[in-house]
Amino acid sequence: MALITCKECSNKLSDLAETCPHCGAPSSLSKMKNCFECKTPLEDGNDTCSNCGVNQNANPTLEKETPKSNKPEPEIKKEVTPAKPIKKRNVFPLGLKVFGVLILLAIIGFQFLSDHDKKSIYHELGIENSDFVKENVLGSYVEMDFNVSKNLLGNKWVFTGTIWSTHSSAVIRRIKVQFNFSDGSETVILNKKLNPDAAFKDLFEKRIPGHSNARFIDYEVLGAYE
Repeated sequence: MALITCKECSNKLSDLAETCPHCGAPSSLSKMKNCFECKTPLEDGNDTCSNCGVNQNANPTLEKETPKSNKPEPEIKKEVTPAKPIKKRNVFPLGLKVFGVLILLAIIGFQFLSDHDKKSIYHELGIENSDFVKENVLGSYVEMDFNVSKNLLGNKWVFTGTIWSTHSSAVIRRIKVQFNFSDGSETVILNKKLNPDAAFKDLFEKRIPGHSNARFIDYEVLGAYE
């Protein structure tokens, strides 16, 4: 152990002490440095060795403290790469799209079928007794057979014949029929009770005025109702 002189208060303290017991200054400030060349202790404040005369500032291993600047360090801006847009995946495979188009075409084509063809399809599908069929195409199950004539004055058309239903369960009570002439059409309502699959055909007679100079073309059952 050796005694060294405190640089702050000039009192003596042990070189093993971390701080001066008199003023509290760090002992590292007061410890003598050795010459890097001959290892001789240097005098306080002297940069030149008294033994070998080497200037201690020429020490290649001497670490000089660089004074710290009070200026804040400039912020380094990081370049942000814009994110690539995420492509939405098509949730509907091509097969489903094709299937959907085929279904749509089938529905459109079905609308152009005759009532007789629709009735056959409903019969094959086993849905002729469903509410959908009764509400939409129940008229296709109505059949008519009649004679057409004019009365003696020629100002009325007379339709006389039979009417019946081919439906397996529905009881039809009202039928909407359109009679087509060369100069126009007439829509009438026939209030008839038609039992399902009736073996007995109901008689009817309907007189339509006008169309005296026209000719009768055909008829169409527009609808039937329970």
